[in-house]
Amino acid sequence: MKALIHSLSFRLASTYVGLFAASLLLVLGSFYLVVIYLPLETIKAEVQREARSLQNTYIVDGAQALVERLHARTRVHVPGQRKAFHAFIDGKGHVISATLPSWPRRSFQGWWRLEADDYLEGDEIDYEALTLEHSFEDGARLLVGRDIEDISNIEEVLASGTLVILAVALTVGLLGGGLMSLAIGRRIDAVSATARRVMAGDLSQRVPVRDSGDDFDRLAETLNLMLARIEEALEAVRRVSDSVAHELRTPLARLKADLEDASGGGHELRLSSAINEADRLEKIFDAVLRIARIEAGRHDVVMRPV
Repeated sequence: MKALIHSLSFRLASTYVGLFAASLLLVLGSFYLVVIYLPLETIKAEVQREARSLQNTYIVDGAQALVERLHARTRVHVPGQRKAFHAFIDGKGHVISATLPSWPRRSFQGWWRLEADDYLEGDEIDYEALTLEHSFEDGARLLVGRDIEDISNIEEVLASGTLVILAVALTVGLLGGGLMSLAIGRRIDAVSATARRVMAGDLSQRVPVRDSGDDFDRLAETLNLMLARIEEALEAVRRVSDSVAHELRTPLARLKADLEDASGGGHELRLSSAINEADRLEKIFDAVLRIARIEAGRHDVVMRPV
């Protein structure tokens, strides 16, 4: 397990899972921005405009004018416009006009999300009002809002579904990454096993090729070609060694015999013969050394017709 975690394939799979999760979060974030955040900002801007206008009406024309505008705002329905809600409470805490079923007891300068369910012919109609509250200097409170039930439903689904989606995506990604890591690890282990057998001296071993045409097959084919060239080179060295040993056997035997004869008499003739055999041996070794240098690319090759 430790080897799997530290393997390159597992790290690549983990990186892929991380990138996949990040891209998924980016998609969900874009969805939230387009479907929830921007529409809410548009509704907030609309409610703020209405609230400022209604506040000016109360300050300039008084409570009665504000109530008339609130009633007119509730009755007028523009196609595509969201249902309007309001609550107007005077400085003594008396409800003057309200379409909201309830609101917070304490005053708060800012935004509320209030349940504003309605009932029609025995059926409940769900509403959620995005409400802006303003408190006047005389203690009166004005709450102005618009329905955001559809956006709120999407927001709840997204909030509850995001964790589930991420958990499922990460689980599937990790499982897939693990399987991918195991598959890649098997192919790498096959290459390593072949290399170890070759290092042990069995040059006939080759990396398995699955004929899938993938990167590992191309790598296996390249390695097999390299192993074949190495085997051919070593076989050539063995052949040269055999030839050299065969060529050296006779001169060495003669040299030995001449030296033995020289030790018993007739020194000059035997020593001259031994020197000739030594020269012959030197030429053989020079030829072998020259061949080795030519094959290694360390010797200039001079070509001439023969």
